[in-house]
Amino acid sequence: MMRFKSLVSSTALSLILAAAASQTASAQSASGSSHVLQRSGSWTTSYNSVASGGGQCVIARQLLGRGFLVRGAPDGTPARVQIFRDSWRVPPNVSMNVAFDVDGRTQWIGQFAAPPPDRDLSGRNRETVIEAEFPNSETAVRFLSGFAGGRLMTIRFLDGNEGTWRAPLDGSSRAVTAYGDCLRASGGTQPFSAPAASATGATQPFNAPAN
Repeated sequence: MMRFKSLVSSTALSLILAAAASQTASAQSASGSSHVLQRSGSWTTSYNSVASGGGQCVIARQLLGRGFLVRGAPDGTPARVQIFRDSWRVPPNVSMNVAFDVDGRTQWIGQFAAPPPDRDLSGRNRETVIEAEFPNSETAVRFLSGFAGGRLMTIRFLDGNEGTWRAPLDGSSRAVTAYGDCLRASGGTQPFSAPAASATGATQPFNAPAN
């Protein structure tokens, strides 16, 4: 099991999460609210509460209409990765493989698809988002360990014509630490620069489905 050294005061974090949990639905927006726990480098760790109740711990990097997020909930459901680009239009009936490399070594290849209809996306257009769950906690821990200790993450879209994304990992260790603190405090257990040039016109992270 991966150990994280606490960088966020457990008392302060507990107060933040308690305040988030005590918000009434009328005080929240339809998509809930976000409480920033840590900013480190280009990474932000937050606790996102939802209007329907509960919340998730999130590590995110967003830049120029693109984003990468790791989401974990304290209720024991599998952690998942979401990727979005504002120009994507992803149909619900396709899947695609995405590889994550850290410092040149592949950490995980996930099969991604559009989120299910009931997924809260904090107001983001569903057609612009793809997601995949880690198959087990060991894979999630291995991914986060590489992520926390690396210098550069490369995201390779193995289908479609989306170019390769690269994201510096400065501050990722502190982001992962805060993420672990968030999961523990909320009752759970611990487990980009511009893309390379690609084909002209709008890119997509998937191959067109067969007719």
